[in-house]
Amino acid sequence: MKSLFNLKKSNQDGGYWLTISDLMSGLMIVFLFISISFMRYTQIEKDKVAIERDKIKNIAVAYQENQVEIYNALNEEFINDLPKWNASIDKHTLSFQFNAPEVLFDVGQSNMNKIFKNILEDFIPRYLEILSNYKSSIDEIRIEGHTSSEWRYKTSEDKAYFYNMQLSQERTRSVLEYAYHIKNINDEQRQWIK
Repeated sequence: MKSLFNLKKSNQDGGYWLTISDLMSGLMIVFLFISISFMRYTQIEKDKVAIERDKIKNIAVAYQENQVEIYNALNEEFINDLPKWNASIDKHTLSFQFNAPEVLFDVGQSNMNKIFKNILEDFIPRYLEILSNYKSSIDEIRIEGHTSSEWRYKTSEDKAYFYNMQLSQERTRSVLEYAYHIKNINDEQRQWIK
């Protein structure tokens, strides 16, 4: 054992002691193990970050590809109808916008015009049929009812804001309720609308 640790007997107190070089070598080995462990830990963390980054990248790419597929399917289905409905599809948000407010509702009213009802009778079943192929990718479908920023007569700006908010919500509800009761919609689609 004495030769293993290179222990030398001290002349003064009869004990054994390590030479300074042996002590430093031992400490260097301990620090070497610590640095190797830290480098290994750092590499594992870098690998985890790279894996997470790749997952996020794959999700983003899949989302974008899916969005393009949905846009192409909607555009292909409605390409001939968009001009006659004065409507458009936003490629980035996949939203339909009907651009002729006078066709949709009378000014300040939430009851739909007959023309808009006819459009919805044609549009909604086809729209739901296309989107049913992408159900797992769709979190929500929104119906938004916009109004003008002005109000009749001498209405204050604050009152006009709340009147418009109420009218917008009533129009949204009106479209949703009408869409829900369209005859060409099956029970599964009706459930999905809910």
